[in-house]
Amino acid sequence: FHDNQAKLNHLTGEDLINLNGVIEWEKPVDTYKIRARDFTLKNNHINVSLESDISWDPELNVDLNVSILNSDVTHVINYLPYTNSFRARDWLKRSISSGLLRSFQLDFNGKPSQFLHGNDVAAFNAKADIENININYSDRYPEISNIDANVEFNGLEMLMHINDGQIFEANINSAKAYIPNLYLKEKLLTISGAID
Repeated sequence: FHDNQAKLNHLTGEDLINLNGVIEWEKPVDTYKIRARDFTLKNNHINVSLESDISWDPELNVDLNVSILNSDVTHVINYLPYTNSFRARDWLKRSISSGLLRSFQLDFNGKPSQFLHGNDVAAFNAKADIENININYSDRYPEISNIDANVEFNGLEMLMHINDGQIFEANINSAKAYIPNLYLKEKLLTISGAID
């Protein structure tokens, strides 16, 4: 540790957690600022890198870039944030039973309090390339298995382009799934595509 900087390099436990990076902080008058640079987390299940700038002045403001490569999607879900008003983590844990996250890129800039309360004022964009995912969206929908797809999150909406998968033992040639507002308790899911 230095006056305003901590360098992290940690290896521990059975999961061989490898944590590296630099955290800088400062406290100008009436605010706090924290920066994470060259930050990586690797273990048997997940490979993450991130850069961030976080400030309180007096409300929390975040500029965050996260990349994930070749990680077990069921373990990645455990690292997602949880709030009482935005419970995507619980739904994902119930809905996704297996699969590989080939790549994931998240960019967030704004006030998390606004975004997590359903106000689409923060810039939130994410893209994922997934493989062999099994999804059971809810008891009212059939399970979709072995999905290969590209998923995009833009603000509160989600768009999934499915390149391969199975539903009712039929092959999915191509399909699109769309949720216009992930924040709503009663989410609307629209699916279109071709199967054989």
